[in-house]
Amino acid sequence: MKHFVGTGKGTNKDAVNQALSGLSNPTGIVFFADYKELEAVHLEIAQKFPNVKIIGIGGSSFYNGELLDSSDQAGQKKENSVRIMAFLDESEVEMGMIEDVTGTPIVSLRKFDRRLKRINANRDNTVCITYNTIEEEAVVSTLKPILNKYKVPMMGGSVGGFFGKDEEAYVLYNGKRYYKACGYVIVKNKVGKVKLYRQDIYEQDGDEIMTITKVNNRMSRELVQINGSRTDKVYTDKYKIKIADLKKDLVGYTLKNPLGAVIGEEHFVISLADVLDNGTVNTFKKVSEGESIV
Repeated sequence: MKHFVGTGKGTNKDAVNQALSGLSNPTGIVFFADYKELEAVHLEIAQKFPNVKIIGIGGSSFYNGELLDSSDQAGQKKENSVRIMAFLDESEVEMGMIEDVTGTPIVSLRKFDRRLKRINANRDNTVCITYNTIEEEAVVSTLKPILNKYKVPMMGGSVGGFFGKDEEAYVLYNGKRYYKACGYVIVKNKVGKVKLYRQDIYEQDGDEIMTITKVNNRMSRELVQINGSRTDKVYTDKYKIKIADLKKDLVGYTLKNPLGAVIGEEHFVISLADVLDNGTVNTFKKVSEGESIV
C-alpha cells in the first residue's frame, strides 16, 4: 500500500501547493496546520480534490526530524506551515467523527460499525487511526469493543498544539468543526497487510519513583503536586532549569523528558500540555492521586 506525505510553507495557498505537489488520486487526506488556518487550508485542498474526504488537525508534527508548528509557545505566529498525509488507490479509506464523546454517542458508533463492515475490515489488513479532542480514555474504551469485533488494531493521539491560545480544541472534518469529538480514519490495505509497531524511545531517568499527591481536575488533567510539592518545581529542580524556561519551551522539554506513569514493569508517557502560574501542570493524559510517576 502506498501513501503520500508532503509539507509546505508560506501563505496557505503556497503551503498547500507545495504540500500537494506530486499527489494524485488520493482516497483520503489528513492535514495538519495552524489552529486558526484550518478552515482556509481545507478550502485550498478541497478545491483540488473536491470529492475526497478530508480531516484537518491543529497541532505539531514531525517531518524529516524537524518539529513543525506555525505558532511558538506563546501563540505568536511563526512561518505558516501545512503538512499533508494522503492514502492512495491501493487503499480503501473510511473517515468519520465520533460526536458527543462525553455523552452518549450512539448514532456515531453505529456509523463507525457500518463503515468497518462496509470495507470488510479485519486484523490482517486494516487499521484505525484516531484524533481525540477530549476524554481519550473514554474514546478508547468506547471504540475498542467494536474494533475487537473485527479484530482491527487502533492507534492515535490527542489533538493539541494550541499554544498561547484559549480556544477549545476541535477536529475539522469536510470543512465542519467538531468539538468534544474524535475524528477517525479506517484504512484498509488492498494489496498487502497492516502491522502496528510500538517503539519505546524513553527510559526512566533515575531510580526515584514519586507519587502524585494532588490532582485538581481530572477532566482538564491538572496535576498540582508530586510528592507534596508543586509539579513545576519538582520538574525544574530535576533538570536545573528555571520555570520561565520550561514555559517558554514546553514542547522541547516534554519531548526530551516527559513524565511517565508507572504501571507494573511498564512506563506510559505523560506529555505536558501547559504550565499554570500556580505551579500546576496540565497534562495530555488523565492522572490520579496516588499514581506512581517518574
